[in-house]
Amino acid sequence: MPTPWDKNLPNACSEPQVMKPEDLLFWVKIDEEQRAIDKDYITIIDLRGADNKGGIIPYALNIPAENFFQCMIPVFKMIAAANITQVCFCDASSDGRAKRMGGLFQDFGGRMKDVGYQMGDITTYELEGGMEAWVAAGEEYTEWLNDYDPAAWKK
Repeated sequence: MPTPWDKNLPNACSEPQVMKPEDLLFWVKIDEEQRAIDKDYITIIDLRGADNKGGIIPYALNIPAENFFQCMIPVFKMIAAANITQVCFCDASSDGRAKRMGGLFQDFGGRMKDVGYQMGDITTYELEGGMEAWVAAGEEYTEWLNDYDPAAWKK
C-alpha cells in the first residue's frame, strides 16, 4: 500500500475560512484590468493532482497538494510581494487537502510576520465542496472554467 502523501507533514494550527462557490465566483468575474490594480484580489490555488480533470478556474495556480508544502516559501513570497491578501485553496471535493494546505499556509504567514517579514495579513479560504460543488452549481459556474469537460464530471 502506498504511503499517504501527507504522512510527514506537520499538522496545521490554523484553519482556513470557508468560501462558498458564489463568493468565489464574484472574484473570478472581476475583469483583468481591475484584477491588476486591486490589492485585495484573491489568489486561487487548485490542489488537484492526478484528479485534475474537467477544467480549472481562470488564473488559478495548479499546485498538487503533494507538492505544495515544498513550494510554500516561493508561493508565499510571490503572493506577499503582490500585496495579495486572500488565498482560496480548492481540491476536488473538500476531502481535506484544501483545509490542510490552507491552514499550513496561514500558519506559515503568521510565522513570517512574527520574524519581521513586511507584509499585510493574508487570509486563507477553503472552497466549500471543492470543484465538485463549483461544477454542480451549474452553467454560470462551468462557463468560467478553462478547458471545461462535462464528461469528466459524470460519475
